[in-house]
Amino acid sequence: MILLYTDYTMINVSKQETDKDSILSYYKELKRFRNSELAISTGAFETIFEEDKDLFAYKRVHENIEITVIANMSIHEKELNTENFGKCVVNNYDVECGKMRPYEVCVFKKRWGSTC
Repeated sequence: MILLYTDYTMINVSKQETDKDSILSYYKELKRFRNSELAISTGAFETIFEEDKDLFAYKRVHENIEITVIANMSIHEKELNTENFGKCVVNNYDVECGKMRPYEVCVFKKRWGSTC
């Protein structure tokens, strides 16, 4: 027998499917982005911000596309200049320049020779 949480009427797939800010919508957007960008699967991989143990960050580059993923893995806000990474195309928060909130993840896209 599988037990249900008492809040199942409030937290469930049906509700998340219609909420553009839900976790389900976020993962669908990540999947859509991953499937639409060749740089994610075939691009050269490079870690960045290795000296900062609170950040998990890397770049993938393919042809003229650079994808940068930055995850703040701490409970603290991080000051971070992200203007050179391009446009934030997927994020689990509303974008706020100059800082990353606790557990924020942002995927940036930059195209050389033009703007995204």
